[in-house]
Amino acid sequence: MGSYTTLSQSPKLLFRQLFEKESSTYTYLLADASHPEKPALLVDPVDKMVDRDLSLVKDLGLKLIYAINTHVHADHVTGTGLIKSKVPDVKSIISKASNAKADIFVEPGDKIYFGNLFLEVRATPGHTLGCVTYVTGDGPSQPLPRMAFTGDAILIRGCGRTDFQGGSSLQLYKSVHSQIFTLPKDTLLYPAHDYKGFTVSTVGEEILYNPRLTKDEETFKSIMENLNLAYPKMIDIAVPANMVCFKNTGAPDFLKKKEEDRVVIRNPKKFCKFERMSEEGKDRGIAGGDPHHQQEQQPDYGTFQGVANYPQQPVIGFPQPAPPPGASAPYAPPSQYYPHGYQTVPGYAIAEGRPVREHRLPCCGLGVGWFLFIIGFFLAAIPWYVAAFVLLCARIDYREKPGYIACTVAAILATIAVILGATHDDW
Repeated sequence: MGSYTTLSQSPKLLFRQLFEKESSTYTYLLADASHPEKPALLVDPVDKMVDRDLSLVKDLGLKLIYAINTHVHADHVTGTGLIKSKVPDVKSIISKASNAKADIFVEPGDKIYFGNLFLEVRATPGHTLGCVTYVTGDGPSQPLPRMAFTGDAILIRGCGRTDFQGGSSLQLYKSVHSQIFTLPKDTLLYPAHDYKGFTVSTVGEEILYNPRLTKDEETFKSIMENLNLAYPKMIDIAVPANMVCFKNTGAPDFLKKKEEDRVVIRNPKKFCKFERMSEEGKDRGIAGGDPHHQQEQQPDYGTFQGVANYPQQPVIGFPQPAPPPGASAPYAPPSQYYPHGYQTVPGYAIAEGRPVREHRLPCCGLGVGWFLFIIGFFLAAIPWYVAAFVLLCARIDYREKPGYIACTVAAILATIAVILGATHDDW
């Protein structure tokens, strides 16, 4: 990975990098060890590791004051809610653009103070709309080299995916090049994840060796559009929970309330376009304390971070629960509660944030493809050729494709049989 210092050299800064192996997530503990109270903060805590993190804070004699997140995570439930339930004085922090709930909302240029040290907030959207990077301060009393906690904006020799939660490959490219690659080249980069065993990189290294972000804009866009990543297995649990878990509600409380029909997650005004995928103030720690940053309530929030101009028609998405009885899909007013929770239920779609039942397939539920496949045995294979032509020339509902593919294979085999029969008279 190259030769560089893996830790800022400062007697003031206490730093620990922690790892959660299931989601390959890094959590970072920072504290001002020179301050009498040793104030500390956690970056991107994970719910399953909260006891470990708080135990370390206690062992080191620190006073945890903030639990901050780089963005609304889709691969794990944040530990912020659990931390706040165990240490009530801890304040949660996330970007205002994330539309999540928190005690303090930050915007680009804000500073988060812990003792005499601080983190500078830089907006780095692209992986999600609300992504930010936290960079250690620039000044004589701040640690050197500087450190940047990049979330999923840039990873070691990679970057976060851009195909959900308001992601944009071009926006991510501009964010990294304008907000991260402009930092000093010896700045240490600490991502939210690593899947190959690396722990840290530098701005200089990624400028030279990042296989995606060293390319031009259009090439980068093409790479990101053709990754064919799997559907995130935790997204339908993590994102709804993380939109509210930055307050006092921890993951177990969220799931319990969900079962009791007391948590409303979806709001169509804030819901983003989400298409089916093939596969990845000073007194509160804010410089120039702005009361708009310190919101106690944010009643309008969406399951995913909002995207302007989302489509005004149902979009086929990951299976979702049915709407309450009496709702007329797909544009019925959203009900206050969803009695069945948010578990995976086959055969549903997303329509502007409101789950609705998909239309029933024609031909007694078989679908046109399988219907053509069956009657092809009785009509001299002609329906198979028709289905093959449709498959090649038209856009087909993903539920219909297996039948059309079966027809295409049958048509190919029938063609081979006819050719062989014509060339062998003794057959």
